[in-house]
Amino acid sequence: MEGPTFPERFGHRVRRRRQVKGLTQKAVADAIAMAPSNYSRLEKGEYQSIQLEQLYHLATVLETTTDYLLTLSDDQGAIPPDLCPGKGHAVESPSPSLTTTPLEKEMADAEYTNCSPPAP
Repeated sequence: MEGPTFPERFGHRVRRRRQVKGLTQKAVADAIAMAPSNYSRLEKGEYQSIQLEQLYHLATVLETTTDYLLTLSDDQGAIPPDLCPGKGHAVESPSPSLTTTPLEKEMADAEYTNCSPPAP
């Protein structure tokens, strides 16, 4: 039995990156100027017609490389950092206190204002 076809592997990678980014199919389709039905088929490996500009925008929206999407590399690129409010927190971390002191509030506010945008 043969493995998945190239369009199926491409679609799988697109779908996984979209899911990692927490995006909907419609949001990605809109961002790359593609009909949502065609985008859905692209993820399934059924739609094989994508323009170069759409491929460029697809890689940009999914924050990965075209080499990864085209199965030329297994390197997905850097996983985007968490938003600043979750910085330094892990799932195992204890829940924050329900009461906040003025100093804690000032420190939390500083965390939001000192956020630097993710590196390109």
